[in-house]
Amino acid sequence: MFSKLLKYEYRATARVMMPVYGIFLLLVGCTALTRFVTYYLLPDTLLDFVRDLLTVFSFFGFVGVLLVSSLLSVVRFYQMLGDSGYLYFSFPVTPTQHMLARALVGTTWTVGFLLACGLFFFFFSVAPEVNFSELSASPVKWLAVGIILLSVAEVIVSIMSGYFAMFLCCAIGAQWTQRRLLATFVAYLVMGAISQALSTLILVFAWLFNAPIIWLQSLFDLSVYNIVSVAGFFQLTIPIWIALFYTIITGAVCFYFTKKLLEKRLNLP
Repeated sequence: MFSKLLKYEYRATARVMMPVYGIFLLLVGCTALTRFVTYYLLPDTLLDFVRDLLTVFSFFGFVGVLLVSSLLSVVRFYQMLGDSGYLYFSFPVTPTQHMLARALVGTTWTVGFLLACGLFFFFFSVAPEVNFSELSASPVKWLAVGIILLSVAEVIVSIMSGYFAMFLCCAIGAQWTQRRLLATFVAYLVMGAISQALSTLILVFAWLFNAPIIWLQSLFDLSVYNIVSVAGFFQLTIPIWIALFYTIITGAVCFYFTKKLLEKRLNLP
């Protein structure tokens, strides 16, 4: 049943995301065309203003698409806890499966969009300036690949954890049926403040023990050959690993409490 729910969520969100992606691609295509024309065919004309205007629109379009892809699953989860809740929870699907389905769908749309934009930027802006023959001969090439993959994993986990945090806000807000939207917003502000306080405490705790200074000093002791080792890789990526584990823990906590609130509301064992 979980696979059917997942397919249903993908189809439902695709009805919104596909037109949004199409409009954004059209806008980016028009921007790329005007840049080509103004740079190679008609420089120093009125089209320069049109090019700059379309570039600004493309930036805001990027932000808008990112917001839509990120918040669509949250809105659907919020609606599930409202008037549509009776229909959704009449299905033979557990609250855990509801949360996982919406988080996976939202993460897929968001990561897919970011990946497509990142590849477009890389191939058209970065790749022409990179000497790949020298890069492939460098002893640190696998280190760079490892750092990129670890950073991508951190981004994906952060997005998933962010969905679970937003789901918890929706679940808390659902405890007040009369002011559900306001309660959800207040829960979001409170959880944001708690998250900032925890992050600040971790940073203060790290500085008290000079952890950042020790880590930076240890980097100067790494030679090129030590960097390409497993120990050198972990030594370089300690901040990313800390962020990854912190994100996993906070996401798991939000997931657990959301599950408990939904089970309490439905009187599930």
